[in-house]
Amino acid sequence: MTNSGPSTNDERQALYERMLDACSHALGGELYCLFSALCGRNWESGKKLAFYGRAPNGWRRPLSAGELASELPMILKFGVEDSICEHSEPRDHYRPNGEACKSDPATHWIIHEGPYKKLRNTNWARSTPYWRVVENIMNPGGSRKDWHSEIMFSQLYKLAPWCSNPDETLQQCQLSSSRDLLLYELSKYKPRAAIFLTERNPRDKKSFKSEWFDPFERAFDPSLPNRQDLYIRKAGTVRLDGWDCKIVVSVRPENVKCEALAQAILGYV
Repeated sequence: MTNSGPSTNDERQALYERMLDACSHALGGELYCLFSALCGRNWESGKKLAFYGRAPNGWRRPLSAGELASELPMILKFGVEDSICEHSEPRDHYRPNGEACKSDPATHWIIHEGPYKKLRNTNWARSTPYWRVVENIMNPGGSRKDWHSEIMFSQLYKLAPWCSNPDETLQQCQLSSSRDLLLYELSKYKPRAAIFLTERNPRDKKSFKSEWFDPFERAFDPSLPNRQDLYIRKAGTVRLDGWDCKIVVSVRPENVKCEALAQAILGYV
């Protein structure tokens, strides 16, 4: 499979600007959040595994529709020039932890411990299924504290309402730009494998759909093979800018055994 995408920061910003322009008619009076891919400080020397979610609802802090364009340059710097821990809501959880936050500005927030609600005296990696699966993949023995510094993390859709996933209208108006941003991210970071923990975990175990990833699969030609697996919906290899990248599309971790899902994914990477 061969494809290529934009490869410079200027092109990335242009893609985001195009996305916001395309979505302007669909934005209302509610609050939104906007996401840009994050890459840990040890990415180049690590396992080179990229992880994707569906959309960034609840990410960082809420923005009005009118603030999205003006905040874009700052959002694109988060995790690069500024620590996510120091620029996120709720403030009572993300109290800066000095050099620990600054040492890995893009991914320290995953293990940042704080008093906020269900994260009281714990962190995202221990308290949420998504990050428990990621940790089981990156740190299967549980002996490493810096596993988060080796990941790249992003979302399929980059723009979402603050408290929910984007509806069909908001998905459609950003789909073209989000597909191009996916290619941009894969081409820039060159992961060994990209893992999409995005799909519904249906009660009917004979239903093997990949509803969230399917619109993005058009970025790759030909399409990825379907997998008749309890956890894995699609898996295969794509060729991008002269290097091969494995793609694994799995169910979301809710209501499944995180260790079993991690092992199923590891079987393909």
